[in-house]
Amino acid sequence: MPTATIHVEPRRGSWVVREEGPEPVSEHADATAATHAARERARAFAEVTVLLHDRYGRVRRVTGVARPQS
Repeated sequence: MPTATIHVEPRRGSWVVREEGPEPVSEHADATAATHAARERARAFAEVTVLLHDRYGRVRRVTGVARPQS
């Protein structure tokens, strides 16, 4: 399985989940829903980092990302 970085970030009044490209893979009404969607998407990767970008430009790593069972 590939390695990935998934970003959760605010965009024009909503929250988007995106991988390395500029286009979002999903859009959500709030950060909680977007973070949940990013965690679900992270299950497809063996090694993944989920980063939450807040409205003030700060970035933090999201914990609690489930890994697939071996």
